[in-house]
Amino acid sequence: MVNSDWSKRLLIKAGVDQNKIAVVSLAYEAPQANVTRSFPMSFDVNRPLRLLYLGGIGIRKGFHILIDAMKLAKGLPVHLDVVGNLKGPAELLENLPANVTLHGHVSNQQTKDFYVKADVMIFPTLSDGFGLTQLEAQNQKLPLIVSENCGTVITNMTNGIVLGKVNPEEIIQSIQVLIDDPSLLKKFSDNSVPMQDYSLSKLAENLVNLESHPALASKG
Repeated sequence: MVNSDWSKRLLIKAGVDQNKIAVVSLAYEAPQANVTRSFPMSFDVNRPLRLLYLGGIGIRKGFHILIDAMKLAKGLPVHLDVVGNLKGPAELLENLPANVTLHGHVSNQQTKDFYVKADVMIFPTLSDGFGLTQLEAQNQKLPLIVSENCGTVITNMTNGIVLGKVNPEEIIQSIQVLIDDPSLLKKFSDNSVPMQDYSLSKLAENLVNLESHPALASKG
């Protein structure tokens, strides 16, 4: 049992029989959030697109690639807030460009404040079984830019943008799309996934449904 199609694909690539793998998403008991978001009609140097990176800072998370993208984005009205602890080499935090602000570890209340103040969260991971911060952000009606290398929460151009590849050029392109058409942010926010799809009761339902999985049914 794995928690995402991404994990399933990796196991199949490693030689595991796909018929022996079942995907069951993580559960997230979301605190009730009555969020109404508004977004500006345009972005400029005085009101840039507010991009949020929240989580462990490491190579596996694609942080170094995101910073390379922000270096290329110096001429764009975008600012990146980085919230989280360093999990990788210290070099990841050296020579950060001026359009990046490092906040380090913050309290749970401050984390919520960062979700609320952001326009979009970015999750450029190179490999994550699921990535629970996606659900935390969606609970706050926050659009996301994500990689394909994690649990599927974001549908491309419905509630966010899915990167075709995790590289600076793709990240810049996604940022540019939102700068050019800020109305997409309201659309993405309105289409945030319903939290009941990831509730404990939904997890229980999915686990019960495992009884009909081919790998188990064949043993009946």
